[in-house]
Amino acid sequence: MTEQNLKWQLQPDNSVINWDSVMIGSSHFSDDIWDISALILPKATINSMKRIDFRFIESAAMKNTIKQYAYHKLGKIKPLTVKNMVNSRLASFCSFCMSNGILKFSDLTREHILTYGLWLKEEKKLAKGSIYNCVHLVEDIVKVGQIKGWDVPQSDIFIGMSSYQLWGQKWATRTNKTKPIPPDVFDKILHYAVYYEQDILTKAGIIIQTQTGLRISEVLSIQEGCVKTTSDGYEYMEVLLSKTEKGEPVVHKVFINELVKDTIH
Repeated sequence: MTEQNLKWQLQPDNSVINWDSVMIGSSHFSDDIWDISALILPKATINSMKRIDFRFIESAAMKNTIKQYAYHKLGKIKPLTVKNMVNSRLASFCSFCMSNGILKFSDLTREHILTYGLWLKEEKKLAKGSIYNCVHLVEDIVKVGQIKGWDVPQSDIFIGMSSYQLWGQKWATRTNKTKPIPPDVFDKILHYAVYYEQDILTKAGIIIQTQTGLRISEVLSIQEGCVKTTSDGYEYMEVLLSKTEKGEPVVHKVFINELVKDTIH
């Protein structure tokens, strides 16, 4: 892979994606219900948990942005986690937006974010930790959307009042004393690994972990022949996950991009 192609993988331009042709499992991007059962290993999971339902989103513009974010996250975290984010946390957010005449993410202002958090606290009676998770999700959609060219605010409406500053400081300090790596530092680490790191194991570990969110122990479970392709042409790799499973680790599908595929090979 050339350096130019690697840069494209690290900074993809979503404007080149023809969303009408994108498939998610057996569903089209334009469908209001995505059947993600093909992305989940067969086990004791009821059928309703294998579908992401977007029908609750009344605004077409907001629905499109949320779909773009869901598609983005399906390549990084477990499909069931994506379903929970959309059909649980974002359901409350969309209800708030419709009540306040907000029809698209680009309409959001700093005042809306402040009001949304207070609404979750006073109307929904959520605990501070849950409010933080909900507001942080909206913040992540906006920040990812700004990079990828989605219909989101182009100014930093979270400056000086991030979800962590508003709702996460005391709660997050109690539950997790390790601060996340700042995005600019994260990007520099990945850039160095791709273009300058000479040790293949260090290089592969950094690339695979940053692109998939896997733990190092899960990366080390990768075996020869782990890269496979779905019937729709999507490539994924099989790894052993034990984080949420009782007993023996189970094989889990993790969708991958070309950078991860080439790194594994």
